[in-house]
Amino acid sequence: MPAEAYDFAVNAGAVEVITVPARQHAGFYPYLGFSLVFPTRKMTLIPGLSVEAAPESGRWGFVWSLVADFAVHDRVGLDVDVVLIHDQPGADVGAAEFLLGAGVGFSVFWGKWTISPYVNVFRDLSVDGWALVPGLNFAATK
Repeated sequence: MPAEAYDFAVNAGAVEVITVPARQHAGFYPYLGFSLVFPTRKMTLIPGLSVEAAPESGRWGFVWSLVADFAVHDRVGLDVDVVLIHDQPGADVGAAEFLLGAGVGFSVFWGKWTISPYVNVFRDLSVDGWALVPGLNFAATK
């Protein structure tokens, strides 16, 4: 497959952050970003970068992700992902936290449109903590 055989996608969605084991709401983060879509013979690799913000808490940050999508049907894929999040209160870069997570989901495709529900588990690398993060992503490829 030629090196230039990829698609560009615009992504929008939202996640709900739930602390574990306390099961408390920690934030609702809408996000907007982009990804590149690299089809291979056995899977599709999708690296992405997004910006998310939780208006209720004033926290925001960058999200780097890598998704491996495995086709199970022409319109459905099973997803496995790894995600690194930078999350900070307002403009206080010194108070930023970094979280590393992984999860699973699935994608449903309609032409250039994709909808992907997923759930991830994150470990806070800055302070002692875990989070369960369900989300929903909408993507449009070029």
